Amino acid sequence: MKTLSRFAMGVLVFTLAVFSFGFIAGEVLMQQKIETIKQKIPNQWWYGGWDEEQDLQSILTDKQANKNQKAQAQYYIAGQHYANRDHQRALQEYRKLINDYPKAWLECQKAQFEIGQIHLYRLNEPETAIYEYQKVIDNYQDSHLKALAQMMIARAYRRQQQYDNALNAYEKVIETYPNYRMETTETYLDTGEMRIEQAFVKDIDESVKKEHLTKALKSFRNAYQICPLDNVEFMERSLDGICRTFRCLDMNLTRANQFIKFQKYGRAGLDGVEGTEDDLSDPLEEIE
Repeated sequence: MKTLSRFAMGVLVFTLAVFSFGFIAGEVLMQQKIETIKQKIPNQWWYGGWDEEQDLQSILTDKQANKNQKAQAQYYIAGQHYANRDHQRALQEYRKLINDYPKAWLECQKAQFEIGQIHLYRLNEPETAIYEYQKVIDNYQDSHLKALAQMMIARAYRRQQQYDNALNAYEKVIETYPNYRMETTETYLDTGEMRIEQAFVKDIDESVKKEHLTKALKSFRNAYQICPLDNVEFMERSLDGICRTFRCLDMNLTRANQFIKFQKYGRAGLDGVEGTEDDLSDPLEEIE
């Protein structure tokens, strides 16, 4: 009897091992399928030009797919409708993801962020967008999306020309999420652009205009100082913002050109030797 029990136990263990191996192998193959689909989707997927919905739908009905994999598929199904300008269907599919797969928190957070994006950029509903972005911050774990959502809240206020609220929201990004350099850099860039926008409001007082432009210059300088060196776009925006603001402040190109030369040659100037007549100074150092 003991021999039979041991044999039966051995068969059971073997069967479970085979089943577990098959289940794990199936999940691995399913993830490979998802990665293959994702490679076909362009980085700026919201502009459209792709159609992977049929393959994504097949993942939702496949018994080998786990809940996290189904959540990934559901996220891109919603994105397919977003890209195709079917905004209400996209919102429906994003909410379905959040409701059906709440433990896949990162996919849910991404879905919640895209809900905000649709309301801000596609439906032009900034108030609703602010409400939806706040859920990204309040309901999910720490990630760069929290910093990005906070920046988008500022943009929503800016779209409504609520500049004080926008500035407070931008400052919150810088104060709360300093470790997310990409988002912090973009926040400084946004703040600089908003300050220039404010400086050229109709009938603005010249002293107020100068104050806005000076603060814009500080924002662009801060962006330039913390910008990741491998981010060419942000680096170019920082440099362009500094030059434009100098031109707006001075109504000439003197300091703008001086800044460009300083970036190119450094303090030593064209001859590469400090202490000679062609030495250069950084005009940003004049800005407190």
